[in-house]
Amino acid sequence: MLLDVVCKNCCSSIHKDAKVCPFCLSPQTTGYAFKRFAPALVLFLIFFIVFQVVDSFRSSGYKEPVQFLEHKDSLSIISSELSFTACGECKSTYNAVVIGTLKNTSQYGWEDIKIEVRFYDKDQKMIDSISEMDYDMVVQPNAEVSFRVMDRAAKPTESYTSHKIYINDAQQVSDYY
Repeated sequence: MLLDVVCKNCCSSIHKDAKVCPFCLSPQTTGYAFKRFAPALVLFLIFFIVFQVVDSFRSSGYKEPVQFLEHKDSLSIISSELSFTACGECKSTYNAVVIGTLKNTSQYGWEDIKIEVRFYDKDQKMIDSISEMDYDMVVQPNAEVSFRVMDRAAKPTESYTSHKIYINDAQQVSDYY
């Protein structure tokens, strides 16, 4: 029987043009196997692609940003000085100006630093406060930077006897500039 082929399922000898095996009734067309396994193949390809994308992020060096609160103590004020300047056009009011030096003892660089200055009177009662986000300031790991915080004084200048500076927030310097 020159026109015979082997059934793909039961290995019986069948006619070469048979669409279905007369013995086991399995389809003999090549498209049937593809249609039968196509959903599984598509799912496999989707999982494979997702895995490749996730793996490429892991191996590309992407790191979660470091949270400032975990390293808050690594930023410290090593010096500061309070002064007053006349307020431009309105000569009767003054600006409280604090200049100082900020030191970073961590292994991370910080930017977008939020500085708060609290001002106290002779009885150590808080009388004024200035908060400022410095978007231009970047302090590299194990480095120092100078800063200036300034705003209109809420009290007469002689009321200001001391001040304390707090670093309330900062963002880790991105490696992707």
